[in-house]
Amino acid sequence: MIQLQTHLNVADNSGA
Repeated sequence: MIQLQTHLNVADNSGA
């Protein structure tokens, strides 16, 4: 779950 959350967080931070 943490891995998925991190992936979403990174995408959100990147603004992709």
